[in-house]
Amino acid sequence: MNRFELRRERNKRILDCAEQLVSQKGLYSLSLPELAKLAACPVNTLYSHFPNREDVAISLFDRWVSRWYLHSIQLLSQSPAGFVERLLAMMLCAASVHQNEMHQSGVAFVGSNPKVWDNASHDKNAVTRRIMKMSNNKIVEFVKKGRQLGYFHGDNEQIDRMLRKMYVLERGYCVLSNNKAFRDAVVEAPLKDLFEDLLDCFPILDWKIDIENINFCTVIDLIDSVMPELLAFDVDQFICQLSNES
Repeated sequence: MNRFELRRERNKRILDCAEQLVSQKGLYSLSLPELAKLAACPVNTLYSHFPNREDVAISLFDRWVSRWYLHSIQLLSQSPAGFVERLLAMMLCAASVHQNEMHQSGVAFVGSNPKVWDNASHDKNAVTRRIMKMSNNKIVEFVKKGRQLGYFHGDNEQIDRMLRKMYVLERGYCVLSNNKAFRDAVVEAPLKDLFEDLLDCFPILDWKIDIENINFCTVIDLIDSVMPELLAFDVDQFICQLSNES
């Protein structure tokens, strides 16, 4: 194992242990010396990977976004399923994960915490912003490809407006379903409600294909079909390669 591989493996071990600690105690109770002990890593070595806990938090967030947004969009865009079904699956993938189980560490939402962005190192911020931009670009490219294929008429502003509305609905569902005060009420409502709310955003565009008879179960089956690849995705290797390219 070369130095690059050793560093990647140590980085993975630290983040695995960090997610365990954050799930138990919360992000702002995370102690880097305690993390170093759990990861069987010298404290100075840990600080060379993560100078502060915000760097740990944003790195855990990178894992989530890379797997459940960026990689899911890549896999679903290559599926032979219908265009509308694939777009809805892209929007419902992370929500379906949250519906099945609370994400105890809450790292899926650190991107909405301005203090994390303020205190994380420039290099970590740059990687996170790149992952988020890649994810957004992938879905925009997918939708614009649908326009080229004649599935709908609409300008770029209308596409952006539709996707913004869909993301607001999706992120709202994910946040509330991961909040103990709201989870029971949110999860009690079927995921199909979110599916129907997302479909209500589609008339912003002038569709030339059928959007009235999209089957919810077909979309969920599509998400299930890519789940084994999503779970097997080596997210740490991907992020490490991306960091080296930055």
